[in-house]
Amino acid sequence: MAGVRVEWQLMDNSFKTVYASGTETTGEGGGYKIRINEQLPLENNQDYPILIKFSKNSTSGNETVGHTFRCDLGLIDCTSTGTTIFVKHLDFDVPVVAYDSVRNVFV
Repeated sequence: MAGVRVEWQLMDNSFKTVYASGTETTGEGGGYKIRINEQLPLENNQDYPILIKFSKNSTSGNETVGHTFRCDLGLIDCTSTGTTIFVKHLDFDVPVVAYDSVRNVFV
């Protein structure tokens, strides 16, 4: 789904310090990439959490519809609470799947 806002935060393992953060927007195929091109005080062999949240609003007639996204096989609301993946130095193409659970009819 195009136009989904993807917010992310790379954190320490205590989830208290944010090393880097940003937002991306999905393209036509629904894909996005998080690129971290900064020198950070991280260990090469250690996994670090990235918190990811998805959001989108659409217009239906005169109303704005807020989409709700589900992650981890639909078990987690990754719009409000987000989902967490763990990556380490030189991890590439780590997949995160989010499903739009909005069932409204758009006019």
